[in-house]
Amino acid sequence: MLKISDENLVTAAVNADIEALEMLEDRIRSGIHVSLERFAQQYGLDIEVMAPQILIEVQQQVLTGLHKYRFVCPFQEWVRRLTYRAVIRYNNRQFRRARKSKGGNVVLN
Repeated sequence: MLKISDENLVTAAVNADIEALEMLEDRIRSGIHVSLERFAQQYGLDIEVMAPQILIEVQQQVLTGLHKYRFVCPFQEWVRRLTYRAVIRYNNRQFRRARKSKGGNVVLN
């Protein structure tokens, strides 16, 4: 089977190629899972709980932002960065919820 580059898939997907979009979605999911596993190992996170929510959030961000992708960095690196930011947002939300449920004041900068 011919291996198509991520850049070619992105270009084709932006130009409404459904087959390319499906292949790209598989690569996006794979990239998110790999990133989550690495973050879990590095930071001791429980990805079983956060993975479904992060997967949906990042996949939406990538697919809606494909037209903005400028090929400055490798595609999977872009997905990894979006995943990292989503994990940080998720952890911040969990922290605020925990503080709020304990009756503490949450100070947001």
